Parts: sequence; C-alpha cells; structure tokens
Amino acid sequence: MAYRPTPFSLALAALIALHCEPQNLLVDAALDVSEKTALQNEMDAFLQKTLLGCSDNESWYNVSDRSILTLITRLKEDVGSDIASGYLDWLRVAASSFDALTDLVTTLEQAVQGGSVDAESSTGVYIRQVCLGWEKLAFESSCLLWKNFVKQVQSVLEHQDNPGEYVTTEVLDDWPLSPQQMEEELRRACRSGELWAHNEDSGEIDSSDAMEERLQTLLKHNPELPSAHFLRFLHCLRTGERAGAIEAVHQYFDSVWLAQDSIKVSTSSEPSTPIENQQQLLQFAAIVLAVLYHSHGDATLSRLATEEAVRVAQQSQDASCVAFALGWLFQNESILGGSNQTPISSAARLGAGELIWQCSQRAVEGNLRSLAVGASLTLARHALQHDARRSTSAAWRFIQAATTDVQSTESSHPLDPPTHMTHTSSGLEALEFLSRQRTSIAGLWDFAGDSSASALASWLALHGSPQPSNDPGIWSAIQNVARRSLMGSPTNVVAPDPNGNRAYEYLRALDDSRMSTPSETSRACVYAETINRLLQLRDMYRLPVRGRFAMECALVVHEWATRRGDFDHASTLSRMLKSNLHTSMPNYAQLNQDVDSQLAFLRCRQGRYQEAKDILQKLLDTCQAKTLQSNRARLLLLSAEVQLESTASDQFTHVLPALLECLQISEDFDMKGLHAAALLVKAEVHARMHEPKQAIAVLRAALPTILQHEHVGVQAQAFMTLGKCHLQIANEYDQEKRENSTVKHWQLALIEFQKSVLLFELCHDAERLREIHYLTARIFHSLADTKQRDASSEKFTSEH
Repeated sequence: MAYRPTPFSLALAALIALHCEPQNLLVDAALDVSEKTALQNEMDAFLQKTLLGCSDNESWYNVSDRSILTLITRLKEDVGSDIASGYLDWLRVAASSFDALTDLVTTLEQAVQGGSVDAESSTGVYIRQVCLGWEKLAFESSCLLWKNFVKQVQSVLEHQDNPGEYVTTEVLDDWPLSPQQMEEELRRACRSGELWAHNEDSGEIDSSDAMEERLQTLLKHNPELPSAHFLRFLHCLRTGERAGAIEAVHQYFDSVWLAQDSIKVSTSSEPSTPIENQQQLLQFAAIVLAVLYHSHGDATLSRLATEEAVRVAQQSQDASCVAFALGWLFQNESILGGSNQTPISSAARLGAGELIWQCSQRAVEGNLRSLAVGASLTLARHALQHDARRSTSAAWRFIQAATTDVQSTESSHPLDPPTHMTHTSSGLEALEFLSRQRTSIAGLWDFAGDSSASALASWLALHGSPQPSNDPGIWSAIQNVARRSLMGSPTNVVAPDPNGNRAYEYLRALDDSRMSTPSETSRACVYAETINRLLQLRDMYRLPVRGRFAMECALVVHEWATRRGDFDHASTLSRMLKSNLHTSMPNYAQLNQDVDSQLAFLRCRQGRYQEAKDILQKLLDTCQAKTLQSNRARLLLLSAEVQLESTASDQFTHVLPALLECLQISEDFDMKGLHAAALLVKAEVHARMHEPKQAIAVLRAALPTILQHEHVGVQAQAFMTLGKCHLQIANEYDQEKRENSTVKHWQLALIEFQKSVLLFELCHDAERLREIHYLTARIFHSLADTKQRDASSEKFTSEH
C-alpha cells in the first residue's frame, strides 16, 4: 500500500537508509567497535520508536510534530548531536535541487533492492511505501513537495537552537494527489462512510445542504474527478433535485470522456484499451440515464434507456452490465418503484419475474455479490405479490439464497442453508448484506401479519447494520419496531450497550404474552409510545430528523389526531404530508399509499364518505394495475369499513364485494392478521343480518389472532362488536325470559364493553368511546343502577 510522501516521511526514510548502509555514513569511522555498536543500538531504538510513533497517536510523534525539525531535535536528544549534524548535511544536499530529491528517492529504492534494507522488515516496508507514494505523484505535486521540503530544511537551520519557536506549516494539500489517486481515495471514503460526516454537536448526519456544499467544494478544486460528479448526481437524486441531477450527470459524462481522451493519447500504441473503456462507458451511461428517468417517474424513457443498455452490453458481451440492465428492466416492467399506472398483464408479470431471475443468475456468475443479494431479496418480494399459493415458502427460499453462493431452485433447496458469501470486499459489506436479509425477513413476517416476529427481525437488522443511516431499508425496520407499540404491547427499546447485548435485552423486553383482558393500569397512549420509540431509535442511530423520519412521525400523529377527533389538526397534517412527497424518497409508492389511506380514514371519520370512497377506489385501481396484493387487501378492508359506516344499520349488501375479495386475498397469501381483521367485519355484517350468535362464533374464532397481531383499535372494535351482539340477543328475548337470560347477556355486554373501553382509551378513540358510554348508560338504566348510569352518562358528555 502506497504511503503519501511528506517532507517528514522522506527525511525519515533517508535516515533509515543511511543507518542501514554497511558503512554507516553517519557514524564517525574513528570510533572504536564498542562505541560504534552502542551508537548502532541507540539508532535502532530511535528508529523503532519513531516508526511506532507513525501509527501510535499517544507517542511523541503526532500531527503537530510532523516536521523535519522535530525529527532532528529528537535525534539529538536520543542519539547525539554529532549524528544529527551529519544527518542534516545529507538533508541539505537533498534539498539543493529537485533532481537531488529525485536522486534521494532513487537511492532509497536501490537500498531496498540491493539488500541494504530488509524489504520485509518494518523499516523496509516503510521505505517501500514512501517510494510507491512518490511514484504516484504528478510532476507538479512532486515539485510542490520539494518546495515544502526545502522550507522545512531551512527551518531546521534557523530554529535548531530554539525549536519551540517553530510552528509547522506542513499542509498535505500543498502537494495534491494525482486524479487517479483522488478517484481511489473518494471511492474508499464512500465505501467506508467517511464522506457522510456527522455533526459533532448533535451527532446527526449532516443535512443535504451541508453535503451539497461539501461536494461543490470538492468539485471546485477538482473539477476533473468523474466520481465526484457521479456522487453529486446520486445525492441530487436522493434529495429530489431534478435540475442538479441533470447538470451533474452531464458533467460526469464530460469528465469521463475527457479522461478517456487523455488515456487514448497516452496509450496511442495500444488503442484497444480506450476503445473497450468507451464501449463500457456507453452501455453504463444508458443505465445512468435509466436511473435518472426512473427517479423522476418517467417509466417510458427509463425503459428505452435500459433497453439500449441491454443492446450495447450484449454486443460487447459484458455480463455485469447485462445483469444491471436486467434489474432495471424489471423495475420498469414490475410493480416495484415505478409510477406508471398502466395495468400489467399476467404475461408481463411473469416476464418481470423472469427478468429479475436472469439478473440474479448473471450477478452470481459475474461475482457481483451486492447485485446478487439485491436480486434475491427482490425475487422474494415478487414472489409474495404474485405467487399466491406458495408465496411464503418461495419468498423464504429467495431470502435464504441471498447469503449463500448456491442459486435457489424450484425443486430442491434446504430450508436453512448455511451462510457462505464469497467475493465480498470487506466484513462491513457482509454485515450489510445480513442486515438487508433480516430486513426482508421482517417484511415477510409483516406480510403474514406476525407483528412480534417482524419487530424482532427488524431489531436484529438494526443491531447488525454497520451504517444504518445509509440504508433505505433500515427505515422500514425502524417503523416495524416503533409501530409494535400500536399493537398494545410496546417494546422496551434499550440504550446501546458497550458489551453488545442490545439484541439480548430486546429479546428479554419483547413480551409475546398478549393481554386477553386489558389491565386497568395500561393507560399510556399507544401513539405517544410509538413516537417515543421513534425518537429513541433516532437518537440511538443518529438519524436525520428531516425526510423519512419526519414523514413517519407525521403519519403516526395524523392517525392519532383522527381518532381523537381533532380533524383540523389532521387536515393540516394531510396537506403537509402530500406537499412533502416526492419521487426520490425511499419506497415512495408505499409512502404515497399510506398518506392517501390515512386521508381516506380521516374523511370517513368526518362523515364525508363519498370522498373517502373515491380516494380508496383510486388506490385500489393502482394496486390492481400493479398487482400489489397485500396493499389491495388492506385497502379492501378499509373500503368495507367505510361502506359499513356509511350505510344504514340494517344494510350490508354494499359491504360484501370488498369484504369477500379481502377474505379471498388474505387466505390465498396466508395473511393471518389481516384475515382475522376481515372476519371482524364479517361478524359485524352478521350482526346487521340479525345473526348475533353467528357473529359471536366468528369473533371467538378470530379473536386470538386479532389480539396477537392487530392494531389496538381493531382489538377494541372486536370487544365492542361482541358487546353489541350480546345486547342484540338480550333484545330478542320476550318479557317472560327477561329476568334470567336478558340480564345475563346485559352483564356479558358490560364485560365486553369494559374491555373495549380500556383498549379505546389506549388509542384515544373519542367517537367509539362516546358510543360505548352511551350503550353502557342504557344498560345500567335498564338494570336500575342509577349511580353507574349517571357515571357513564357523565363520561359520554365529557368525551369530545
């Protein structure tokens, strides 16, 4: 590995070479053998101490001491002034001209090659690193380095008697790296995360404006760096700056073509290399354009650019480019990420699956590990949406294949294959792949309706991710962990443990015992708990406040405001959410549907049922066009609930189409939680059909799953429906049986209403609480319990 040369490193390398010469030129020849041996030992100790200081910040060699004067001063103190004086004479000769410094570096190389310095020793490795760094410097940078070397040698002559008065002025930017070196350094900084600096005061990742300023500064001093222009292009895509992205991609292509022209001039005797590079640039340029068009929502132009990339890549037989192009063709053909509203035929859907399958195979064959992992996890999502009868097993197979070197097949594949990944650049990259796999597992559990397992897998993804803030999938994991509170059993997020026991503490805090009978002490609002969890996770992982985090918090607060009846606040939040949506957001399509479904829920609670139906119908059409089966099933359930709210108490026929389709989809795709919630609506339909006993039977069957996996509001609605069914049975008895059976069912209704009240209080559902208090007051009035009746009536009037 090359060592970036400095005046200090050149001087130290020269000292090593002079010391290691067979005839040590720094030691007086007139000294006897014992004195020479003593000086040799002192020099060995000094050099080892100095070389150790180059990698030890606690030693005397630190940033402020990287000067030749410090080296000379320490040499005088540890070895003697005679050695230091003779060494300084050699440095004066090396500083006399640029050619003399070049001869010094040549002498250093010859010392290693000739065997004077052991090439495998610490001193030999240091000299080799300095020489390699010198070779990589451009001529202008070498001249600037020589000028600084001369200044430091002169400073030794001026301040050697009073070294404390000297302040080092060595600045590495005085001799910049070559463009090739800067390209390598920039890519290394991107991979290691150093470029995404954190604010030292708040610990947050720098804002997009700060990152843009940093990139503009980098490009101002280094306008010829293609990687810097491409990095700004990606940053503009991430922040939704269309004009900046177009400008950056044009500058990127210009800088790359200029670099290719310079290569062609310097390698005119071997024209094959630049021609091949130009062909590779052309095919990947089409993919870059596809990314640009796709991020701006123009699926047609994105597809045309991707097809052009496939054509050029196939002509040049570039397997890696073909793999990337197939992935982008899938993005345009499938339901993932696009904004095209045109319905997709079944043949096209099968073709999209074949595209991503081919992409996965070519990525594995070309040792493109990151692309192979992404393709396998995308195949899992695709299987969940399109492979109804075996969607879960197929998705699990693809998820497991993401961290193995064996391609999954339809016929034979182990249920739990060993984790074995080759062709990874670093351990951090392997940890990132495992984190992405766990995030997909969390999505699989969430699809199936198992919120506990989804939250656990999400926590493991957060715990194992090397850089959580840079991965869009981490936001989904944070959402799953935080929204666990909405299920009535909030998770206890613990602070980071220096011993690395956060996952164990979370396992211990995750309580899977669901409350079949709500506790009287459970009074905390689940929405406040969710916001609290989001803030804890944000502080734990130092996430930015703006962007996806703010949107997620606003969605939770919006649902909270709607349930408690603060419609003005909810309407303001709706407008804010819609105005902040843009296509560059991670998972934009899903986020847009979440915002619109929340708006439909608000319109339903406001009594504006037709507007809610129109919004839901538009969302259902989008899901039908893109075959988003899980989203469609949830929207169908919400549509059935809106239909139930908007019709008279004895009407139910309008509810059945959406309800039956929701039941069918949830059963086909094995979505247990959603299927149980749909059974709740079915029970309400049975109640409207004056079949309360049938409704109770359906509810009793669905209630365990509802309590385990569904929202607190759904749980409360289930208990409320049970109470209403008991009331309906009580009203069916004639006067003679009222003394026995009717009172019994009134009491059962009161028990169910009490459970429902406790759960509705957890989510501050004012409208449902008023309804329950009214029904409770009527029951107590029939039981002639005036005290309890008055208490329930007072609660009814106090609810807003």
